[in-house]
Amino acid sequence: MILTRLPADWRSRLAPETSKDPRNHGTETILKRELATILVLASGTTAAIAEPKINFGDAASLEIYGRVQVGLEYLHTGTTYIPDNTFSPNQGNPVLDDNGRFISTNTPSHFRLRNQRSVIGFRGDVKINDDLKAVWQIESSAAADGGGGLHVPVQTWANRDSGVGIESQTFGRIIFGSWQTPYTHATFGYDPYYTTTGAYMGIMGNGSGASSDPISDPATFDRREHNLIQYWSPDINGFKMRLGFEVNEFKTGQQNANPALNIAAAPAQNPYMVSLETTYDKGPLNVTFASEAHHQYQVGGGTDLGVKFGAAYWFHNTTRLAGIVQRLHYKAADGDLAQNQYYLSLIHKFTAQDQFKLGYAVGSQVSGSSKQIIGYLRAGPESASKILTIGVEHQFNKYFALLTYWSKTFNQANAFMDFPINDTAPAMGTSPSVFALLGRFSF
Repeated sequence: MILTRLPADWRSRLAPETSKDPRNHGTETILKRELATILVLASGTTAAIAEPKINFGDAASLEIYGRVQVGLEYLHTGTTYIPDNTFSPNQGNPVLDDNGRFISTNTPSHFRLRNQRSVIGFRGDVKINDDLKAVWQIESSAAADGGGGLHVPVQTWANRDSGVGIESQTFGRIIFGSWQTPYTHATFGYDPYYTTTGAYMGIMGNGSGASSDPISDPATFDRREHNLIQYWSPDINGFKMRLGFEVNEFKTGQQNANPALNIAAAPAQNPYMVSLETTYDKGPLNVTFASEAHHQYQVGGGTDLGVKFGAAYWFHNTTRLAGIVQRLHYKAADGDLAQNQYYLSLIHKFTAQDQFKLGYAVGSQVSGSSKQIIGYLRAGPESASKILTIGVEHQFNKYFALLTYWSKTFNQANAFMDFPINDTAPAMGTSPSVFALLGRFSF
């Protein structure tokens, strides 16, 4: 049995505190506890109460936070014509329309219950001296819908922002671990639907890497990277900077072919990342520039590069406009692959509890000489895509909100961009849409 001893003022110490992202991405309610108040013992009787096992006194703190977010969705997968009247087995079940053209139909439209990035996390710090403190965080995804269908959730401890480091009020923070990259952090708050199916990453990141490394996900620029070392500068009159470096843990030597063992030749590979965010955030204005380089993420390739500019502004604290311009450029073994991308979002507060939200992303026609498919990108004509998400939200109190939204992809004939979080695996040229009713509880 788990027993806990708490001090007389435990009610005040458990009082919720509210913190907000500087880009007003959302409200995260935190239950704050001092480590000195948490005395836990596994015991066989209710009478046994232990003396403290962890007690750092007033120099340490612990925060427990989280989000439970689940949506009921109606998914319309759409219908697509297969380019050039050809058929590939991975493009669905072929049928003919009235004009004798092959079309491809994916899974029929249906309802589904989907987790929308529910999380639980623990973080804290221990004072070293008047300027320094040790910091740590363990954050994990939580599959609140229990899975089902083709999507079985992965329950992995510390698979989100997790690490340990040291922080100075004067010089900033250094942290080692698995974390959202500076490039991702620069603009994630611009998207009012970032934690939902209708998020912008299908275009603005070329996919979503919630827990990534160069081998499992060499394509996306919206990623939470393993083996990452970061420096976060202090806020200097609104100016802030984050710099991240991924160590080359996945470096390999050249592999020679061995036909007897059915092993193909492979070049040496030395993948690593450098990620930069520079931001000015003061009052109603947020302006950011970010760049990220992926060295040899593509086998036999060079350095992939993402560059973006973003700006957001609150008008009278009721209406926010945000925009991003981005270019992703890949260096594959057989040539280049590139796309220009644009994003616009709007938040309007009707009341303190009610908001209208809109997000619109555009990906240009994909250019380049490479014949590879990298993420959702393949060079050629009719390869542009868009995603529009529009909806409303009602915040009942600091903990609970309901929101409803409609999100639709718009893929040209040779595009197959998908919803980044709860995907549909669309056929080429298909434009799925989803209508969702979602509940969110934050603590």
